[in-house]
Amino acid sequence: MRRRHGWMIALLVALPLATGCDFFEPDEPPLPPSGAVPIVPDFTDPDRTLETVRLAVEAKALRGGPTAYALAFAESTITTTPEFHQFFSLTDANQWVLEGRSVPSDWQASDERDFFANGARSLISLRPENYVMTWTPEDGNPREEGNGFFVYHQRYRIVAVDQAGNVAYLVAKGFADLTITQLANSDWKITRWSDRVDPEPELDPTLTPVTLGRRRLEF
Repeated sequence: MRRRHGWMIALLVALPLATGCDFFEPDEPPLPPSGAVPIVPDFTDPDRTLETVRLAVEAKALRGGPTAYALAFAESTITTTPEFHQFFSLTDANQWVLEGRSVPSDWQASDERDFFANGARSLISLRPENYVMTWTPEDGNPREEGNGFFVYHQRYRIVAVDQAGNVAYLVAKGFADLTITQLANSDWKITRWSDRVDPEPELDPTLTPVTLGRRRLEF
């Protein structure tokens, strides 16, 4: 009986070796599914900063979208870092006052962070569909270069699209005069956003144009 037990133990020990199994080596971690790769914020030049914003808007709450979006706007945690400020268009501000409401005296990076992702009226929560965002340079209004900063004049457009890729809702459209400043760590961050209404009508009359400035006021 002792010999039989010894033979069975030897067989059990040899079996994993013969089949190539290794009970002590952990499995490789699974790769993230397609489309779930986290956004890597890139602020190495102004164009990449705008691209980071676009990717964050399209990611919404996924892939680190809220963090990537917030990081694109300068936040003055030390005296040498300028603070982001957003300015509403006169059209939106005047209409808001006519509706009996007060326009915020200032709009800083913390306000922009909350507007993007916090609450039911945040930008990413306005619609359940996927978002598509585009930046387009404004015709006849080229970017301006200063000492350590650029001013970009961009048309922005954010739409919600259904599963077939059709536009289901116009989230926001307008113009933004953006000051993008190189900080002490060489990152290029948005320090000023002056919002403007885009007067060009929509080809689809069912889509109502609303600026991001107006969305901020409604937040």
